[in-house]
Amino acid sequence: MSQKEERWERERKEIMGRVEKLEKEGRDREERMMGMKRSVEEVVERGRSSKEENRMGELGEIQKREVWQVGEKVEDLIRCR
Repeated sequence: MSQKEERWERERKEIMGRVEKLEKEGRDREERMMGMKRSVEEVVERGRSSKEENRMGELGEIQKREVWQVGEKVEDLIRCR
């Protein structure tokens, strides 16, 4: 091989090495981003679930009060007779 060909081959290998390194960094970055995206989605879903649970708890409390009030009215009606 001539010196020119050797130099060209060496530069090509260097460039290919850099390309592979950048591709690996890109894959690693993409994997981290996907992991962060999954984490964010999990947090959002937990928040949504918590809101729904709180809402259901509030509805349960309202229903308990309404039942209690109806019970008091029935007791009042019974006492009046």
